[in-house]
Amino acid sequence: MFGQDVESERAKKREIEEQIKLIDSQIKANNDKKQENLQTLRLTRKKIEARKELIRSIDNQIKSYDLSIKQKNNEIEQLNRRLDTLTSYYEKLIYNSYKVRDTKIWFLYLLSSKDISQGLRRWSYLKSISETAREQAARIRDTKYEIQIETEKLKSL
Repeated sequence: MFGQDVESERAKKREIEEQIKLIDSQIKANNDKKQENLQTLRLTRKKIEARKELIRSIDNQIKSYDLSIKQKNNEIEQLNRRLDTLTSYYEKLIYNSYKVRDTKIWFLYLLSSKDISQGLRRWSYLKSISETAREQAARIRDTKYEIQIETEKLKSL
Protein backbone atom coordinates (compact mmCIF):
# COMPACT_ATOMS: atom_id res chain seq x y z
CA MET A 1 0.00 0.00 0.00
CA PHE A 2 2.72 2.33 0.78
CA GLY A 3 4.30 1.47 -2.58
CA GLN A 4 1.09 2.20 -4.32
CA ASP A 5 0.81 5.54 -2.57
CA VAL A 6 4.38 6.44 -3.55
CA GLU A 7 3.70 5.31 -7.09
CA SER A 8 0.45 7.25 -7.26
CA GLU A 9 2.20 10.31 -5.81
CA ARG A 10 4.91 10.00 -8.44
CA ALA A 11 2.29 9.72 -11.16
CA LYS A 12 0.46 12.69 -9.72
CA LYS A 13 3.77 14.61 -9.59
CA ARG A 14 4.49 13.77 -13.25
CA GLU A 15 0.99 14.79 -14.20
CA ILE A 16 1.39 18.13 -12.39
CA GLU A 17 4.83 18.67 -14.02
CA GLU A 18 3.25 17.98 -17.43
CA GLN A 19 0.54 20.51 -16.63
CA ILE A 20 3.23 23.04 -15.61
CA LYS A 21 5.11 22.42 -18.90
CA LEU A 22 1.86 22.83 -20.81
CA ILE A 23 1.11 26.07 -18.95
CA ASP A 24 4.69 27.31 -19.60
CA SER A 25 4.33 26.58 -23.31
CA GLN A 26 0.97 28.38 -23.34
CA ILE A 27 2.53 31.34 -21.51
CA LYS A 28 5.37 31.39 -24.03
CA ALA A 29 2.89 31.18 -26.91
CA ASN A 30 0.90 34.04 -25.39
CA ASN A 31 4.09 36.07 -24.99
CA ASP A 32 4.97 35.38 -28.62
CA LYS A 33 1.45 36.40 -29.64
CA LYS A 34 1.75 39.47 -27.43
CA GLN A 35 4.99 40.45 -29.20
CA GLU A 36 3.36 39.84 -32.56
CA ASN A 37 0.35 41.90 -31.51
CA LEU A 38 2.60 44.73 -30.28
CA GLN A 39 4.55 44.62 -33.56
CA THR A 40 1.28 44.62 -35.52
CA LEU A 41 0.10 47.59 -33.44
CA ARG A 42 3.34 49.52 -34.11
CA LEU A 43 3.15 48.78 -37.83
CA THR A 44 -0.50 49.81 -37.90
CA ARG A 45 0.37 53.11 -36.19
CA LYS A 46 3.16 53.73 -38.71
CA LYS A 47 0.74 52.97 -41.52
CA ILE A 48 -1.78 55.44 -40.06
CA GLU A 49 0.91 58.15 -39.84
CA ALA A 50 1.97 57.44 -43.41
CA ARG A 51 -1.65 57.77 -44.56
CA LYS A 52 -2.02 61.03 -42.67
CA GLU A 53 1.14 62.33 -44.35
CA LEU A 54 -0.25 61.22 -47.72
CA ILE A 55 -3.49 63.07 -47.01
CA ARG A 56 -1.54 66.22 -46.03
CA SER A 57 0.46 65.93 -49.24
CA ILE A 58 -2.71 65.56 -51.32
CA ASP A 59 -4.29 68.54 -49.50
CA ASN A 60 -1.22 70.65 -50.30
CA GLN A 61 -1.40 69.54 -53.93
CA ILE A 62 -5.09 70.47 -54.07
CA LYS A 63 -4.31 73.90 -52.57
CA SER A 64 -1.59 74.34 -55.17
CA TYR A 65 -4.02 73.45 -57.97
CA ASP A 66 -6.62 75.82 -56.53
CA LEU A 67 -4.07 78.63 -56.46
CA SER A 68 -2.99 77.82 -60.01
CA ILE A 69 -6.63 77.83 -61.16
CA LYS A 70 -7.23 81.20 -59.49
CA GLN A 71 -4.13 82.64 -61.16
CA LYS A 72 -5.21 81.32 -64.56
CA ASN A 73 -8.69 82.76 -64.04
CA ASN A 74 -7.14 86.13 -63.17
CA GLU A 75 -4.96 85.97 -66.28
CA ILE A 76 -8.00 85.15 -68.40
CA GLU A 77 -9.92 88.07 -66.86
CA GLN A 78 -7.03 90.43 -67.59
CA LEU A 79 -6.82 89.17 -71.16
CA ASN A 80 -10.58 89.63 -71.57
CA ARG A 81 -10.35 93.21 -70.28
CA ARG A 82 -7.45 93.82 -72.66
CA LEU A 83 -9.45 92.31 -75.50
CA ASP A 84 -12.40 94.58 -74.68
CA THR A 85 -10.12 97.62 -74.69
CA LEU A 86 -8.44 96.63 -77.95
CA THR A 87 -11.77 95.84 -79.57
CA SER A 88 -13.24 99.18 -78.48
CA TYR A 89 -10.23 101.05 -79.82
CA TYR A 90 -10.34 99.08 -83.06
CA GLU A 91 -14.06 99.75 -83.48
CA LYS A 92 -13.48 103.50 -83.10
CA LEU A 93 -10.58 103.37 -85.52
CA ILE A 94 -12.57 101.44 -88.12
CA TYR A 95 -15.60 103.69 -87.64
CA ASN A 96 -13.54 106.82 -88.22
CA SER A 97 -11.85 105.21 -91.19
CA TYR A 98 -15.26 104.24 -92.57
CA LYS A 99 -16.47 107.80 -92.35
CA VAL A 100 -13.65 108.87 -94.64
CA ARG A 101 -13.46 105.63 -96.61
CA ASP A 102 -13.78 107.09 -100.05
CA THR A 103 -10.38 107.03 -101.79
CA LYS A 104 -11.27 110.23 -103.61
CA ILE A 105 -11.42 112.00 -100.26
CA TRP A 106 -8.01 110.60 -99.33
CA PHE A 107 -6.52 111.73 -102.64
CA LEU A 108 -8.13 115.14 -102.28
CA TYR A 109 -6.76 115.35 -98.74
CA LEU A 110 -3.27 114.61 -100.09
CA LEU A 111 -3.57 116.88 -103.10
CA SER A 112 -4.93 119.80 -101.09
CA SER A 113 -1.64 120.08 -99.25
CA LYS A 114 0.18 123.43 -99.36
CA ASP A 115 3.43 121.85 -100.40
CA ILE A 116 5.08 118.50 -100.95
CA SER A 117 6.30 118.10 -97.36
CA GLN A 118 2.78 118.56 -96.01
CA GLY A 119 1.54 116.06 -98.60
CA LEU A 120 4.18 113.59 -97.48
CA ARG A 121 3.20 114.10 -93.85
CA ARG A 122 -0.47 113.53 -94.73
CA TRP A 123 0.39 110.44 -96.75
CA SER A 124 2.49 109.19 -93.82
CA TYR A 125 -0.46 109.87 -91.49
CA LEU A 126 -2.90 107.92 -93.66
CA LYS A 127 -0.41 105.09 -94.01
CA SER A 128 0.03 105.11 -90.23
CA ILE A 129 -3.72 104.82 -89.74
CA SER A 130 -3.86 101.78 -92.03
CA GLU A 131 -0.91 100.14 -90.29
CA THR A 132 -2.40 100.88 -86.89
CA ALA A 133 -5.68 99.25 -87.93
CA ARG A 134 -3.84 96.14 -89.13
CA GLU A 135 -1.72 96.01 -85.97
CA GLN A 136 -4.78 96.41 -83.79
CA ALA A 137 -6.52 93.56 -85.60
CA ALA A 138 -3.43 91.41 -85.09
CA ARG A 139 -3.35 92.27 -81.37
CA ILE A 140 -7.00 91.31 -81.05
CA ARG A 141 -6.33 87.96 -82.76
CA ASP A 142 -3.30 87.35 -80.53
CA THR A 143 -5.24 88.19 -77.39
CA LYS A 144 -8.08 85.89 -78.38
CA TYR A 145 -5.52 83.15 -79.00
CA GLU A 146 -3.92 83.74 -75.58
CA ILE A 147 -7.34 83.54 -73.93
CA GLN A 148 -8.01 80.27 -75.74
CA ILE A 149 -4.65 78.83 -74.62
CA GLU A 150 -5.15 79.90 -70.99
CA THR A 151 -8.67 78.45 -70.99
CA GLU A 152 -7.37 75.13 -72.32
CA LYS A 153 -4.61 75.10 -69.68
CA LEU A 154 -7.22 75.72 -67.02
CA LYS A 155 -9.38 72.87 -68.32
CA SER A 156 -6.39 70.51 -68.31
CA LEU A 157 -5.81 71.15 -64.58
